[in-house]
Amino acid sequence: VLDATRSAERSGHGVVVKIRSSGSTAFLTQIDDVANEGGAGKNWVYRVNGKLGDRSIGVQKLDKGDKVLWRFQAYE
Repeated sequence: VLDATRSAERSGHGVVVKIRSSGSTAFLTQIDDVANEGGAGKNWVYRVNGKLGDRSIGVQKLDKGDKVLWRFQAYE
């Protein structure tokens, strides 16, 4: 997921992301001007093919054709 997110940033569509740490502790903290609120607030949460991500973006593998969706929401 990390590589796909970085690829979207480089695509030329003006998306800017901020990511903290790397590997098994990597997580996205901001997309454009919208930053995570932390705690019980809204945060950037990803899904792969509609399934809620359950691990760091730095270790979540993708297969060809997988779709990643980022949503700004309270964690479910």
